[in-house]
Amino acid sequence: MAKRLLAGLVLLGAMALLGCARGETGDPGNATGTTARQGGRVVSDTGGTVEYWWQYGTTTAYGSASPHATIETQANTRRDVFTKLTGLQRSTTYHVRLCAQDAQQSGGPGCGQDRTFTTHQFECGDVVTQDVRLRSTLLCDESFATPGLVIGADGVDIDLAGFALRGPLQTFFDSSIPVGIDNTQGFDDLTVHNGTLDRWGQSVDLSGASRNVVRNLNTVPGHSGVRIRGGEANEVRQVSLASSRFGAALDATGTRGLIVAGSTGSRWILDATGAVLLSNTIPSGFPFNPCVSVQGTDNRVRGNTVGGCDPGGIVVRSGSGNRVVANEVSGAPEGSNVEPDGIRVEAFTVGTIVRDNVARDNADDGIDVRATGTTLTGNRATGNGDFGIDAVAGVTDGGGNTASGNGNVVQCRNVACAPAR
Repeated sequence: MAKRLLAGLVLLGAMALLGCARGETGDPGNATGTTARQGGRVVSDTGGTVEYWWQYGTTTAYGSASPHATIETQANTRRDVFTKLTGLQRSTTYHVRLCAQDAQQSGGPGCGQDRTFTTHQFECGDVVTQDVRLRSTLLCDESFATPGLVIGADGVDIDLAGFALRGPLQTFFDSSIPVGIDNTQGFDDLTVHNGTLDRWGQSVDLSGASRNVVRNLNTVPGHSGVRIRGGEANEVRQVSLASSRFGAALDATGTRGLIVAGSTGSRWILDATGAVLLSNTIPSGFPFNPCVSVQGTDNRVRGNTVGGCDPGGIVVRSGSGNRVVANEVSGAPEGSNVEPDGIRVEAFTVGTIVRDNVARDNADDGIDVRATGTTLTGNRATGNGDFGIDAVAGVTDGGGNTASGNGNVVQCRNVACAPAR
């Protein structure tokens, strides 16, 4: 009996020395058209060197494996591991699991739970000529020169489907970083919508393109947001526009009939004909830049909330027939620029209409008009550092302007202002 007990204890001791490593398959990572990132954890009950690899394939028979790798572990301590699967087929669902074994392993490797992922129908940098819909977030991080998607035909619909198209991950952004959605070849009737464009040099670039629609997007800070050159009847609606301190959230030049509505973002540059900026929220931008800079002909800046930009909230720099109507412009602070006005109309403008705006709590003038061909009607200016309204002689006073609580006791110059209520 004693011998049998001793033999049993020896056997148990030997079993305790046997290793047992296993893999724990992580959630599927970023997949492109032909690659997929995978993560997971390995653990061994004895510690030491653990060999691990991923099995993958279009069924649970797998059939393919990643290169084997090793990692040093401590007993019962999980270690994170990662790999990148390559050479995959586009628009294909794959099964994947993480396997591991150590030097003491018996009974085969320990493999984790089966998980699935589906590759995209496209690869980062592809020229797309048909509609695209994201299946998951797509990280385009292979090159600092490869764009997200390049438009190659009229009428393409890019549906981000609630996911993100992500650019190179770095902390400094400039114009050398590629474009998220590149329509610089001028294709018409493009729609980009419903998701996030994340950390691109330019989130969307439209050149010579007409009737493009960018809507329901969030752009995470890169160098610039939406850039438009030429074209007509383009629309930007319900978009969060982001940029770095050296870029612009919206930069539209030489375009006709642009509509930007219900959107947000700092530093907007508009040099256009017949554009409409409607019901947007445009907060503090960056030093030396007004919140909204307007040039061109017959543009409408209406119903926007603008605030906190030290070189001015809304500045009409040049052009004719522009209208600044029913905006609320506030909080232009003293800063790097000496003219923190709420609204400013520069001298090289003709026929500007400034009507029914509220300009309050700006460090300099609420409204500063330097062009004689300007008409001021029904504006309200309160709590500004200098004049409520400071206009050059010869402007047209349309009546109904009010001002109170401004730093200059005169309140308004060259227009009549009743006390504001």
